[in-house]
Amino acid sequence: MTSITTAEDYIREQEILEAEARELLPFKADLCTQDYDKNEIGKPLRQAIYLCKTCGLDKGVCVGCSIICHGDHDLLELFPKRGFVCDCPTSRFSKECSLKKLKATYDSHPNHYNHNFQRRFCACDQIYEPAECDQEMYQCLSCEDWFHEGCLNLRDKNQEGRVNDENSEDAGPVLRLPRSKFDAFVCSECVLSPDLEHLRRYAGTPSFVLLESMKSLPQEGDDDESAIPLKFSNKREHSEDDDYEENDVKRAKTGENESQSVPQEETIQACKVPAINEESQQFLSNLSQNPPPKPPSEAPRADMFMLHGWRDKWCKCENCMTKLSKHPWLFAEEATYEPQEEDQEEKTLLQLGAEALNTLPREKALDGLKAYEKMSSSVKDFLKPFADTGKTVEAADINNFFSEQQQKLKNGDNQA
Repeated sequence: MTSITTAEDYIREQEILEAEARELLPFKADLCTQDYDKNEIGKPLRQAIYLCKTCGLDKGVCVGCSIICHGDHDLLELFPKRGFVCDCPTSRFSKECSLKKLKATYDSHPNHYNHNFQRRFCACDQIYEPAECDQEMYQCLSCEDWFHEGCLNLRDKNQEGRVNDENSEDAGPVLRLPRSKFDAFVCSECVLSPDLEHLRRYAGTPSFVLLESMKSLPQEGDDDESAIPLKFSNKREHSEDDDYEENDVKRAKTGENESQSVPQEETIQACKVPAINEESQQFLSNLSQNPPPKPPSEAPRADMFMLHGWRDKWCKCENCMTKLSKHPWLFAEEATYEPQEEDQEEKTLLQLGAEALNTLPREKALDGLKAYEKMSSSVKDFLKPFADTGKTVEAADINNFFSEQQQKLKNGDNQA
């Protein structure tokens, strides 16, 4: 059966496609983020990054360059990466960047290229194919790699085959810790790294959940303690970890009467880091000595899930804040660059094209009008036989016409 398309149908379809495009890309694509800060060209930003598989691996481009310079290429969205400089205007790409305003080339030395830039994700190191992935993936707050829920042991083996209502916040397979219950997570590999010792110190305390130690789910309105079956008490008890604080916090040694005369501004803020969870610390210590095998595996992992409000749980004493300052994302949500929203979202491609034509120099504008007249004449010649015979113009006819026009342009035929 042939497909018949009227001119009215064709225009309506184009308007629908334009509306969908505006919804998917509601922002301006007129800037390479290397030019975002005129006072510091090439400033590293936390920004959405795309891998251009057409141009090669181990390099990333910003949103603007992904559209203008690589719009017809095979792209893979890597989502936000911190401290990243767009590679498009650098020597990592052979093609010249269409957006970079300045001619100077800036090397992107600060960039860190993990295996995501080789199309690989998660501790399982699998190549990611969006059409084939049937699992939700979660981004580690530390390394910003993406992990399958199955590889995180999130899926409840006792509920295999069961799914939540697709209209619910936790639609999909039943998880040991539903997505709505936690705010962020740090992968096992990062939790066990020496670099995050202060985060590891909080494991098993309220709002810092290790799945392997969790026997009940956090309930809305709880003070998080019901979600952590491991022993926790607001009353501090002496433990070996007290040495951790005593080495960090200077305490004035004065007599009882003398302490009453110490001015308030000179009183050092007491450290309020919670008592360690012995079972969690032992669990992490064992994993540090015997790291879990590469997924897929049901072996316990040290992935830490932070519940909503977790950043409010940090001790704010000077020493603890010094430790946290090494990783600002621990105590404050990071600013992420977002392109400016498009202010001409209701205009059609025809209107935008006419406006762009008006901004061109006179000579180029005339060339554009001549090209338009040639195309208009070609369209009239194409449609005339259909009008003379009363034959319906079908979608295949239109596609063939434009294919012929493109071929003529490639062959350098100016009689299009």
